[in-house]
Amino acid sequence: MGGISEKGMSEWLQNLGVNSVAKINEIGEQVVSDAAEYTPVLTGRLKAAWEMKPISKLGDNLVIKNDVEYASEVEYGGVKNEPRMMLRKALARVPKVITVD
Repeated sequence: MGGISEKGMSEWLQNLGVNSVAKINEIGEQVVSDAAEYTPVLTGRLKAAWEMKPISKLGDNLVIKNDVEYASEVEYGGVKNEPRMMLRKALARVPKVITVD
């Protein structure tokens, strides 16, 4: 299994009315924080591995990812475990927390 990432956030956020680089990066940081909070902890490695590549201009691709090799199995489930959906749960919160300036 490999890591997981979300790469289409900038365009999605702009479609929700967010048109500021700073606001997109702020929301991205919140998604990283929320995903970490939803991440189950055995050793802490998976929780600590969430990261974001911020954008520098509108149109850039905001990337949120976790490169731990078993991240996708924890996110989507596997033979021995139920899906935890850490990133999906964090992304689901975004429309609820957006305040457009």
